[in-house]
Amino acid sequence: MKKILMIFTTLLLSATVYSQIGYVNGSDFGTFFKTCCVYNQTDMLTQHTSKQSIEKHGKSAIINFYNNFEISKQETWKFVVSETNGNLVKQTYTRSLTGAYSKEIIFNLIKEDGVWKMIVPDKL
Repeated sequence: MKKILMIFTTLLLSATVYSQIGYVNGSDFGTFFKTCCVYNQTDMLTQHTSKQSIEKHGKSAIINFYNNFEISKQETWKFVVSETNGNLVKQTYTRSLTGAYSKEIIFNLIKEDGVWKMIVPDKL
């Protein structure tokens, strides 16, 4: 009985983490985005790009945007704030490389088919 309760609790906690606002595959969107960029996972990023962005810019332009996004494994990203408006979320992070500089990055997300997806900026 104890083992069943522990498994149920683990499943319940997992479901809670994965359904949090702006989370993808158990990570906040910034961490997910950074990992995909560092390891050149443009397929995964494209799957998590909003339909409206793909229709507006085209898949090849979005893939180029992701491939040209400058990012380093050594960068530190710190979550700052999340603002919610219905099924839209704006997450703000600061990026820094060993404290040498700090830059703000904002992700605009939309929930499509139960999954959080990024709205690509108008200017690629």
